[in-house]
Amino acid sequence: MIETAHGRKIMKIFSERGGEFVNSEFKQLSNESGFIHVTLPMYTLQLNGFAERTNRAILEKALCLLLGANLPNQYWEEEVNHATLLINIIPTPSINNHSPLYHWTDNSPRIKHIHTFGCKVVFAIPREKRPWKLVPTGEVSILLGFDYESPAYRIMKFTENNVFSNWNVIFFEVDFPSPNNIPMAKQGDLLFSDVER
Repeated sequence: MIETAHGRKIMKIFSERGGEFVNSEFKQLSNESGFIHVTLPMYTLQLNGFAERTNRAILEKALCLLLGANLPNQYWEEEVNHATLLINIIPTPSINNHSPLYHWTDNSPRIKHIHTFGCKVVFAIPREKRPWKLVPTGEVSILLGFDYESPAYRIMKFTENNVFSNWNVIFFEVDFPSPNNIPMAKQGDLLFSDVER
């Protein structure tokens, strides 16, 4: 997939001797794809320093997102995904002040769709899901990041305590509601009939 999408070939993969990497299927994949698989001794993190440092940076950012948004630990996957996105789009001195994404694709990252993790959002309730005309047209929720599989945002809906994707969203980036303290959308929060998306 990487070769098809970016025209670049994976040359080496470093891993510990975990079962997901040391098996006949992975060896066959390595042979067919032409990359070298270097196995490191178990419990020697220092031999894979770059990957371990990257993992640490991701987890530190994810923890900051968790604490800043006042969210429970059950949303760790969303936090890690958003932290990884931030690391990939932020310029770094180690690659000539380019972002890792730019370094990989030669395209500047699009950042206009990046919003503050954990901020209050109001998403549009489709007309078909509203029981009658005099109900709110939007619902207050929390932003959990960007959906990588579709052009949408990951949102936590409080009334059902579930996570879903939606594109029709208004952001309140300085307001961080707690999942236990969510108000209904106020009349001034939403006027989707006036918003073109």
